[in-house]
This record gives sequence, C-alpha cells and structure tokens, in this order.
Amino acid sequence: MEEKVLGRESDGAFEVILNRPKKLNVLDEELVGDMQRIINEYKESTEGLPLLLTGAGPKGFCAGGDVVSVIKGIAEGRPYDFFFKQEYALDQSLYEIENLMGFAHGIIMGGGMGLLMGCKTKICEPQSLLAMPEVTIGFFPDVGASYFFQKLERRWRLFLTLTGARLNGVEAYRLGLIDHLISFDKKDEFTTLNKEDETKVNLEKFMVEDNEFSTKEQWMVSLPQWQSLIEFDNWAHEESQKKDLDPWVQVSLGFYLQGSPVSKVVTWELFNWCEDKALSECFSKDLEVAEIVSLHGDFKEGVRALLIDKDKNPQWQDASVKESYARIEGALGKVF
Repeated sequence: MEEKVLGRESDGAFEVILNRPKKLNVLDEELVGDMQRIINEYKESTEGLPLLLTGAGPKGFCAGGDVVSVIKGIAEGRPYDFFFKQEYALDQSLYEIENLMGFAHGIIMGGGMGLLMGCKTKICEPQSLLAMPEVTIGFFPDVGASYFFQKLERRWRLFLTLTGARLNGVEAYRLGLIDHLISFDKKDEFTTLNKEDETKVNLEKFMVEDNEFSTKEQWMVSLPQWQSLIEFDNWAHEESQKKDLDPWVQVSLGFYLQGSPVSKVVTWELFNWCEDKALSECFSKDLEVAEIVSLHGDFKEGVRALLIDKDKNPQWQDASVKESYARIEGALGKVF
C-alpha cells in the first residue's frame, strides 16, 4: 500500500508530501499520525534544513479532512473528538517550526488551510482555490481559523467563514493570507535555490505579478454592516439587497443560506470571540465548538447529504438561526 505521507531530504531541504492525490490529499487519522511522526523525526535529526510542505497530484494541496471517516468513527462509538484532537495538535505544532514553508496549489480547503496557515512562509499559485466551506456540511471553520483569520478585518473574517466563500490565490495574497504567489511548476527550482538562503533574490525571480485585484475589494466596502446573524439571515427575503451585488457575492451568500443554522450560530460566536486571542486559546476553543456541532448540531446530516448519499438535500434540525440560538443556548453559554 502506498504511503499517505512521504518525508524525504532532497536538494538541501526536507520535504513532507501529502500523498493521497486520488482523494485530493484529504486528511484521515492515519495520514495525520504519519505526518506528525515524520515531523517529529525531522525535528530530532534534520531540523537545520528548510522544511517544505506540499501535496502530491495536479488537482490540489489538500481538500480538507476526511469527514466521512470521522462520522463513521463516531457512529461506531468513538469520541466526537477522536480525529480532531490529533489534527489540531498537528496543526498547532506547525506554528513552532521557524523554517517551515508551505507550497500549495489547486484546492486548499478546510484542513488544508489549517496546514498551510501554520507555515511560516505561505506560497500558492495564482489559480489556487482557497476556502473554509464547513457551513455546508454542518460543521464550522476550525483548524485554528479563529487564529489565522484574525489578520482580516472583522467584515472579511465573518463573511468568509459564514459563507465559505471561495478565493483564488491572487485574492488570498491581496488579503494577506498568502505571502507569495509562485507557479507550482517552479517549486523544485525555487526550493533548490532557497537552500542557500537567497530568498529575497529568488522571490523577485519567481513571483507571479498579481496584477489587478478583482472587484471583491471594492464591493466589500459597500456591503451592509450587518449587526446580527438574524439580520444576515434575512438577506434571503430582501430582493432589493441582491440586485446590484457582484455574482460572486450572490453565490457566496447562497452557500450561507443553504448552510446549517447551528453552524451559522457557532461560527458567528466564534469569529466575534476570537479577536486578539492566542493560538492555544483558539485551538482549545475549536475542540469545545466541535463538541457542540457534533453532539447538538447537524454535522452527521451535512456529511450524509453532501458526501455519503450525495443527495444535496440536508434536513437541518432548525429552520432558522433564531431557532438554533434558542435550542443550543445552554451549550453556547458554557463555551462563550
């Protein structure tokens, strides 16, 4: 059986490669465990070398966690956090590695974002697709998103997490989520040169010009400053708010409206709470919120509808965020 993670020293660097290309390098329990072991071995023996994190295959760096396996594990009687504890520990450990460079391409979603954002230097190609789309499966933007999204303005932070809106590499770069834009086919050449610590010279050579940012930067200024989730939810009934919006905005808000009300509630609470919180606080809070959505929310149903039965017709427990607030108020009070 082919290894799900590869670790190898080459050209003066140590490379860790997610190696499930047919599955878009999604993270399961075995892969996360193997990756943690390889990184621990790197720290013990080759920590002086630059560490490069990449994904195999042409389609993407990592499409997230293998939530189907998680749901099956919970159904078999395993604790709700059996995977998340392991995943979050790995994500958090990446922040401790000073010379860690993430070189991502293609699809970078959910758990893939958690890995890339933990890298000291974050690189992706311009046409990459980045998102935290958990609202559509009844979960929430975890893997430290409440930490790495702190760099964004509150309106951006809430919009991207509540809607699961998709960004390309250029847009992520302009928002400050990505450090450098470099075509993935230049990875080997870039890595070889950087072993001599010529980063500044090499970045000038390899960087792709971002050219003009999309209209997203302009339309965000004019979006209403919503005061509560209740008001935001009412967007579905306010046709006057829709007609002049950029199509990307309408699609993104459509993701929100289709999503789990419980997910919207906990996401709203988490990403208002997170301001100036430390890394460890954010990962601890992720585990607490994961308990709410796993035990009181729509996580199982969302995964069933989107990824198991694929009928794309989830039956959420609540008809609105107002109902969700009322039903899980006690659990929310203990967490926030």
